[in-house]
Amino acid sequence: MLYFIVFLSGASVMVLELVGSRIVAPYLGTSIYIWTALIGVILGALSVGYVWGGTIADRAPTYERLAFLFLCAAVATALVCPLQYPVLGYLQSSALDMRLSAVLATFVLFVVPSVLLGAVNPLAFRLALVDMNRSGEVAGRLYAVSTIGSIAGTFLAGFVLFSVLGGNSVILAVATVLLLCSVLASPKKQRLWKVCVLLGIGVIHSLSNVRADELAKSGWHEFDTPYQRAIVVEESEGTGSKRIVRRLITDPFGSQSEMYRDSPFELASDYAELYDLAFVFKPDLRLALMLGGGAYSYPRYFNKRYGDVTMDVVEIDPGLTELSRRFFDLPDNERLNIVHEDGRAFLNRTSHTYDALFMDAFSAPPSVPFQLTTIEAVSLMSERTAEDGVVFINIVSGIDGDEGKFLRAEVQTFEAVFPEVRLYQVQPSAGRATPQSLILVGLKRKLGRQPLAPGTSDYLRGLMSREIDLSTVKRDMHVLTDDFAPVEHYLLPTACKMLPTVRASGRMKWSASVP
Repeated sequence: MLYFIVFLSGASVMVLELVGSRIVAPYLGTSIYIWTALIGVILGALSVGYVWGGTIADRAPTYERLAFLFLCAAVATALVCPLQYPVLGYLQSSALDMRLSAVLATFVLFVVPSVLLGAVNPLAFRLALVDMNRSGEVAGRLYAVSTIGSIAGTFLAGFVLFSVLGGNSVILAVATVLLLCSVLASPKKQRLWKVCVLLGIGVIHSLSNVRADELAKSGWHEFDTPYQRAIVVEESEGTGSKRIVRRLITDPFGSQSEMYRDSPFELASDYAELYDLAFVFKPDLRLALMLGGGAYSYPRYFNKRYGDVTMDVVEIDPGLTELSRRFFDLPDNERLNIVHEDGRAFLNRTSHTYDALFMDAFSAPPSVPFQLTTIEAVSLMSERTAEDGVVFINIVSGIDGDEGKFLRAEVQTFEAVFPEVRLYQVQPSAGRATPQSLILVGLKRKLGRQPLAPGTSDYLRGLMSREIDLSTVKRDMHVLTDDFAPVEHYLLPTACKMLPTVRASGRMKWSASVP
């Protein structure tokens, strides 16, 4: 029985670590900094627990003490559910560095349960040790069982739990398992406390369900997909506007995708308009590829507007596709083919050739999948497009200064692959050091500054006028490679500069105001 308890303890630690990334993501993002904070702080807390547990094991090695550790761990874990909203809301709205906020969030929410669970193994070892001549064997078995439990918890959380349960439900399930461990360790002791903790877990679960129901009635829906926590919310387009926009939110910087409720096929995100330039560079475009679906804003518009063109969309998260069908009027259409796969993996695997490729898989800074930014990835994009094809990539970055490091690195990466590269501003009035949406274009053939074809619409002419002269952009960065692509480091100044503006604009109110 003792080994089984240790197994459950090891599994609980890893489930908590993984669920931590899900509850922090909407507030602080999903960058490498979040994972660094989670892993570092929890490992530190476990180390403190090992030392403390060793002290307990020397002074009073009893099953009652072990049961009490698990009981306290169950309470500390269950309290993560109500504590996460004020803690994360405060840290999100504070002026703290993103890395410090991630460390503090992990510390406040997960240090106590991690310390308590770290104390389990030394005490369990002392209880299992009946023959000093076999101490090494006992220690090896216990730590092997604990590690196997951690492995089981990792696969259980990643492959199963997040697909069927929300983040709060997973946390409460872990709290219940820890309470079970307390009962198994000492069935006859602390009965009243155990009953009270069980009732408390039930109350928190009920309140979470009530909160979810109330938010849903107000047009707010939270979901845990296999890859992330997603929020769907409706609000007015802006002060004084009567138009209602439905937004998909997956990061702390506002909307990942938007849709007008009164006009689902109209583009609500202005950056996506520049994708239409594909028909300037490739007028006979018939087959397009988009990496990153999100709420399928551009594919939905593209499918409606261009009735003779087919688009394949690669979206890694099937949960977002399901939400798009439910909330964002994603049509079932033979000209819109959806593949659920990582964009880089799809580029590696497919043999299709496309007239145009749109890369829209980047999250808000600094949460950008580096494997889609490198020269190896860009080379694959080039290989998967026709001889006169075109590749578009949406980037949120500055142009000059530290805020533009990522853009300049990506420009140099594109120039190492494409014979002609162009850059467009979504908002031409934005300053060059201002974080902004930019569209980087790689052309498979040199077009030069030839005049637009007769009959080009004023709409497309207006988009072309947003081009930035690349000769004014410095070449002071290196080409990004699979071996070296410090994307998060380059984008951190951009994210830090964006946060005050986002806070001041009120775009963060969707998460900071959550009860």
